[in-house]
Amino acid sequence: MDNKRNNRRKNERKELICAATAVVVLYTAMESIGITCPIKFITGISCAGCGMSRAWMAFLHLDIAKAFAYHPLFWLVPIAVIVLLCKS
Repeated sequence: MDNKRNNRRKNERKELICAATAVVVLYTAMESIGITCPIKFITGISCAGCGMSRAWMAFLHLDIAKAFAYHPLFWLVPIAVIVLLCKS
């Protein structure tokens, strides 16, 4: 029983890592041809994540005020990732 549960957890982590890798690869490919946000590219409307990258770049440059100006919820991403990885 424990062996099945452990295998399932390992598979869930592998799936999460694969999904995150796929997102990074696809984003990099789109960025290279000039598409920074597929939703904005298709609809012309900014998505909920627009500004997230700029917010993190500002945060990494220790400009917290500018980071919040770009996207006020940028700090939720690492919390969500940690919760998903540590989920029992």
